[in-house]
Amino acid sequence: MNLTFRQLKVFDVLARHLNYTSVAKELHLSQPVLSMQLKQLEE
Repeated sequence: MNLTFRQLKVFDVLARHLNYTSVAKELHLSQPVLSMQLKQLEE
């Protein structure tokens, strides 16, 4: 499994906020990009 720093950052922020919208705003990402990062992390 190859994790990127960005995927780990997304996971960290999601664990703190438990809300996709808040994560997307904090990381300045669109929700589709956020969802893609999380899907890749799940795989």
